[in-house]
Amino acid sequence: MTETMVHPQQHSKCSAAMTNGIMQLSGWFASAMLVMFVCLIVSAAPAAFALTPANTLISNQATASYKSSDGAQRLATSNSVRTIVTSVAAATLTQDQTRDVLASGSVVFSHIISNNGNVGDSYTITLTNQTGDDFNFTSLSAFADADANGQPDTVQPLTETPVLAMQESFNIVIVGSIGTGENPGNEAQVQVTATSILDNSVVLNNTDTAIVVDDAVVDITQSIDLTQGIAGQTPIRITYFYVNSGSRAATAITLGNLLPDGFVYQGNAVWSFGNLPLTDANEETQGSAPSIIYCAYQPSCTQADRLSFVIDELGAGQSGSVSFDIAIDATQLPGVIQNTATYDYLPFNGTQITGRSTNTVPFTVVGDESLTLTDDSVTDAVPGTTVFVTHTVTNTGTGNDTFNIRVNQISSNFPVGTVFFLYQSDGLTPLNDSNLDGDLDTGPLPKDDDVNIIIGITLPPSAATGTYSVGLRGTSLQSNNTFADAIATVSVLAPLLAVDLTGIAANGDSACDADADNCGFEAFDPADPAVISQTIDPGQTANFVLYARNLSEIIDLFGFSASTDNTFGSQTLPAGWSISYTELTDEVIASTGTLSPGGVKAFKVAVTTSETALATTEDLYIQVLSATSLRSDRLRLSISINEVQSVSLGPDNASTEEPNQFVIYRHELVNDGNAAVTFDGIAVALTTPDWSIALYEDTAGGTVDEWDVDDQIINGSFSVAAFSSKVVYVRAFIPSSATPGQVETATVTATFNAGVDQVSAIDVITANPFDIDIVKAQAKDANCDGTEDSAFAVGSFGALPGECIVYRLRVSNFSDITAVNAVIRDATPEYTFYSATQPATRCTPAVCVFVSEPAASQTGELEINVGDIDAGNTVDFFFSVKVSDT
Repeated sequence: MTETMVHPQQHSKCSAAMTNGIMQLSGWFASAMLVMFVCLIVSAAPAAFALTPANTLISNQATASYKSSDGAQRLATSNSVRTIVTSVAAATLTQDQTRDVLASGSVVFSHIISNNGNVGDSYTITLTNQTGDDFNFTSLSAFADADANGQPDTVQPLTETPVLAMQESFNIVIVGSIGTGENPGNEAQVQVTATSILDNSVVLNNTDTAIVVDDAVVDITQSIDLTQGIAGQTPIRITYFYVNSGSRAATAITLGNLLPDGFVYQGNAVWSFGNLPLTDANEETQGSAPSIIYCAYQPSCTQADRLSFVIDELGAGQSGSVSFDIAIDATQLPGVIQNTATYDYLPFNGTQITGRSTNTVPFTVVGDESLTLTDDSVTDAVPGTTVFVTHTVTNTGTGNDTFNIRVNQISSNFPVGTVFFLYQSDGLTPLNDSNLDGDLDTGPLPKDDDVNIIIGITLPPSAATGTYSVGLRGTSLQSNNTFADAIATVSVLAPLLAVDLTGIAANGDSACDADADNCGFEAFDPADPAVISQTIDPGQTANFVLYARNLSEIIDLFGFSASTDNTFGSQTLPAGWSISYTELTDEVIASTGTLSPGGVKAFKVAVTTSETALATTEDLYIQVLSATSLRSDRLRLSISINEVQSVSLGPDNASTEEPNQFVIYRHELVNDGNAAVTFDGIAVALTTPDWSIALYEDTAGGTVDEWDVDDQIINGSFSVAAFSSKVVYVRAFIPSSATPGQVETATVTATFNAGVDQVSAIDVITANPFDIDIVKAQAKDANCDGTEDSAFAVGSFGALPGECIVYRLRVSNFSDITAVNAVIRDATPEYTFYSATQPATRCTPAVCVFVSEPAASQTGELEINVGDIDAGNTVDFFFSVKVSDT
């Protein structure tokens, strides 16, 4: 016995129909053909071709890391740019068919409409009698065939399909009636047209042919008892129904089926004639009058990789069925598996009919969602720092999936003030919400693939030694009931935390490396404090050079303060005194700035005494204090006052302010000589910079330290009695036009002794002293030639699958400090891959060094070293991605 497979190009000649019934055959033709001639059609799950879904949000952020002039590593994050994937209509209609039919009978053609676009769509169905054939169908109607058994589901004709989701298919049947009087051999053709509702330029056509015969007409259709399930599903029953709707008997009805990938033959075959169980091996004749030869997936079969059967005889009007079980391969990915068999038979008169096909039955393999999420821990974490805990999400389901990631802060025992932030696997790029459902997620993750999710945990400086944990949950977007939990654990150890404040010793020993130097080496001892002394006149300034050394194991920053109380229970100065802190180059500062472990900051302390200070010696304590580690050290300054007559105006002020707001500075004009002398006719004036600044006298009687709207602008002169003072305010407005790092100075001057003497105070205002900004913009590149089609913008726009997006990352240094070793990091966002044609200009100015970037048509991260960015300079970097169309 031999079996021949017709080339797949002959598939369009195969057909199917179905009539249920019970077979009752009465004879076996002596001339029954024992040679199988089998036409096989096998249709498996469609190739992994799926356009990026319409309205998918492609969201992306970039980061830039650099070192500031104090040596600290810093990070800037760009804005998020968004692209919306535009809808695309696409579909297939299968397939052309040829069927035999009796005159005055009817014929059924089966078709499948598949939505291959990236958005839901429906399709109008039009049936048209063709010209050039022998006759027209007397009636034509389309019907739904949702159960894919090759027969109409209802008597209601169909003119439009329901809305089909992406990659969804819909079975229909076309029923045509044949008029009386048509001669055998005559043909009629109908064009089946499906037109997209979304885009009426998407038009699909099949052509079906009916051939009139006056003989046997055998139709075989198939059905499946379960149309969807998971990989590994079993048993699933496939049934082949056959019927002879012709006027004569047929012999050697032969069917072959090479099951598609994903269908696994299980046996349990039964023939409806007597409910006869069928054996799968040896191609033996089974049953009698009529009989069947059945063989399936056994080494003894002529073709061991398929099933086939031959029924010896089928009389006019007779019917029957053959059924068997299959299973779904446990490794099968989600998708649609389609199965079609072919058959042939020998009519009573004429030549053998070959290459007829059954209807196609689809089976949808749905995803069996599951995932794993690993725990992770970090040890020896330091309070006030950020630690990164890595968790691996693995898609252990049977198909692609996306997993929402949530940090369960309710379950956390981390101390109050802890901040949690989710990053992608590089630990720098923030995790995205790819589908805008309000939860951050992994993005699409293929079956058996994994990705690292990193939690950045910033500990408060006050975090105590101990072990802390927080829960993390990953949830499938396909099923809210599918989730996995993990724990992030951080062990906090108290680091060595200390600071040392020292000064130049009175004996000239500048080393200050031992207690004997009496310059404040090591911890402050209130019982025996180190002391640095100066003698000055009242109202004069004593200048001291001090050194703050970070003895901690962490990077830290220390603010300055002063008090006459060595415990700093209160921070007070002697009446009329003021103090300022500056760089050695006299720029005003308020702290040491960031100090690495072991780092030292030299600074000046300027103590201005009261004009009325009596001849005496005052002790003033200087403190450096970290708001992060709460570590501090102190040093005693001893200032001796000579007896003099003087007037002072102070203090000097300095602050950093945001544009478009007011700032108030308080000054006190003091008769601070230590003699009982009244100065009359003191004139006070203000030297103003470009900004709007005014000078007020404290006339409203409000609190000493607050400016009041009823205070009067200064106009005229003062008399200041001995040991008394007047309060004046400088009220400055920082305009919105102020540039980052811009410094303005207001000088208040008081003239006395008939204009012979004067004193002044200075207010220094700095706008945004350090500002590195990264802005991400995008433009469409429809033909993916590397050149943007329009100007770059930060707003959203639409892009079709297959189109490209050019990104521009602009890193600007708006400060007056050089950003050192700037590095730009970005990544290809979800639903995109790296374009094969990148922009001709990658970096402006051309200073970029590519550390890493994805290969063409791949995904991944980019790291670009742009070197130092001087104050006021900008670097632009460009790259292109393609919206996925596969």
